Amino acid sequence: LQFRAALGGRSAQQNVTVSVRPSTTYMTTLNAGSFRGTERVPLTRDLYPQLRTVEASVATLPLALAHGLSAYLDHYPYSCTEQIVSQAMPAIVLSHRPEFGELKSRQGANLTSLIAELRARQTADGGFRYWAGGVETHDFVSLYALHVLLEAGDRGEPVPADLLATGKDFLTRVARRDADNLSEERDVAYAIYLLARQGTVVANEAAALQRRLQQRYATAWPADIVAGYLAAAYQLMQQQSLAERTIADVRFGQQSIIDRWHGAMSADGMLLYLIARHFPERLGRLPSTLLDSLVTRVRGNFYDSLGAASTILALDAYASALASSSTTKLGMSATAASGVTATVELPAGLFPKRPLPLGTRSVQFSIEGPVQGFYLVNEAGFDRSPPTQAMTEGFEITREYLDDRGQAVTKVGVGDEVTVHLRFRAVGRSAIDDAVLVDLLPGGFDLVIPAGPPADQPLLSALRNEDEERGGDNRRGGCPCQWLTSRPAGFPDFADLREDRVVVYGRATDQVQEFSYRIKATNAGSYIVPAAYGESMYDRKVRARSTGGRITVERR
Repeated sequence: LQFRAALGGRSAQQNVTVSVRPSTTYMTTLNAGSFRGTERVPLTRDLYPQLRTVEASVATLPLALAHGLSAYLDHYPYSCTEQIVSQAMPAIVLSHRPEFGELKSRQGANLTSLIAELRARQTADGGFRYWAGGVETHDFVSLYALHVLLEAGDRGEPVPADLLATGKDFLTRVARRDADNLSEERDVAYAIYLLARQGTVVANEAAALQRRLQQRYATAWPADIVAGYLAAAYQLMQQQSLAERTIADVRFGQQSIIDRWHGAMSADGMLLYLIARHFPERLGRLPSTLLDSLVTRVRGNFYDSLGAASTILALDAYASALASSSTTKLGMSATAASGVTATVELPAGLFPKRPLPLGTRSVQFSIEGPVQGFYLVNEAGFDRSPPTQAMTEGFEITREYLDDRGQAVTKVGVGDEVTVHLRFRAVGRSAIDDAVLVDLLPGGFDLVIPAGPPADQPLLSALRNEDEERGGDNRRGGCPCQWLTSRPAGFPDFADLREDRVVVYGRATDQVQEFSYRIKATNAGSYIVPAAYGESMYDRKVRARSTGGRITVERR
């Protein structure tokens, strides 16, 4: 845009730029694998050059996969406490390694940003609220946040003592709890482990937990991640024989109960971390299929924010325990659409990574000798072509624009208001507890927000007072969200209103649920209507997309 002002014989001129948002969303796609000899990997996406990231890494250790998982977390679009902690994990855990040094400078995904956000979310009992300004908490999420702060402190990072001190009170309460089921006992074991990490003697709490586990879950607990936490705590308290007996039967991929926080990838990641850090002599006895299973999960998009962060934590500990100084020769080359292949020079280090030139259609990796190599290709950015068909994979979403008579519209005038009406439901399952729905606004429209409390911080003080009066945590407070003109009871749990989109979080059931809000036409023109989409935040196989379209705004 060029602006010019003139008065008499004087004039001034200024040029500025504005962004043009594509009708697609920013997405990160990871392709990982293991190989011997050579491996050719095609690129699958046609991306706009702006904000495009296409890079490849190869190594003899699977920590090379962390390059792609870090890129995925760097652009993670949601913001519950678990997710902001996971987003900061790469910078905290990997930035001491030369190949990952740039992670420390990433805005919004580093320790400084995390501490500021956690301080705002910490409750009086030392835990952390699940959403900024919300009332809901989860014990595991609070434990996980404190764990990551301890990891930062171990690496010499400045972690405020008051955050940890208040958190220690929370850990003590959880460690002494008599939980109702095995999933909750995992939280108890996690708290015991984190207290032991800080030098607290928790022998009584550990013994009480083990008695309960033996009495109530005798066949399930020895192979469960709960035993991994407990064994690590025994090891820290110098009770080696007890630690060895407890860790002996823990198995990867053997969770008897899959819960929200202990999916296959996150549980296996945490177990690998505990073994690599506290039982490194057992690494030689790991299942031969473990690393291939990790690669398969990355390739199959079976990761989420917690799974990605737990895996990064585990791979860093694994690489440190092995302390590899391999001089195996690695190679990489890129082939363009013209068929011309050029060698890609790899930087020094154990986990080299290189960007791939625009126009690359495939990349080839090579490794010298009989050893196994690991590669990862990261394609991130905006696709040139928007999707043309709806998608229903365990989740369904539809959307329409309605006038004041409830009729669908594709043409409105400047200044007109339109109701955006969305329907959604879980498909083939009774519910999706952690559903998120994202609706991008078409260009030329603004969200209509009624006068009242700020929409992004609805009645925060009232909710906090209500929470304190009820006592305790772990409740869904709900979101007042006055900008919604209709919605199901108790939905959403939280809403994030951004300049160009509406993001709502809540529980989707197998019954059709509906919500609506208003937008106002502010600019004349013909605009693409991006597809609305939804997904489960902790099961990437569950996702949905509506059809897109086009809407015209006419001058009146």
